[in-house]
Amino acid sequence: MISASVRGFKDDWGVKSLTADLRYRWQMGPDYYLEPHMRYYTQSAADFFHYYLVSNEAMPQYASADTRLAKFHAQTYGMKFGVALNETSELNLRVEYYDQQGNGSPAGAIGQLQQQNLFPDLKAYTLLLGYTFAF
Repeated sequence: MISASVRGFKDDWGVKSLTADLRYRWQMGPDYYLEPHMRYYTQSAADFFHYYLVSNEAMPQYASADTRLAKFHAQTYGMKFGVALNETSELNLRVEYYDQQGNGSPAGAIGQLQQQNLFPDLKAYTLLLGYTFAF
């Protein structure tokens, strides 16, 4: 079974995003399966995102340097293994790798900021153990 989705998002902060998600469930036997997973995400920066502020310039009304509000893109790759315990419950184990990248060297950076990575890449591994049941 293949599951694919594409979602778009837009808010009043100026953030626009696009998510594409793909899963394929490979039934290996009557009671267990493997499910590879890929996800791509991209977003624009919020209107009030700034890598930094300069003290001798006019301050904006709102500002944030939180990189969750910056322009970036990310990919997730993973694999899930599931085992049916009975007709109404399942045990599963999922392993995923997440890789997020943004612009660490924005044009116009001043002084020492030109030498700094203002948006370090983020990489993470996730291990999830799950139990589902119908009631």
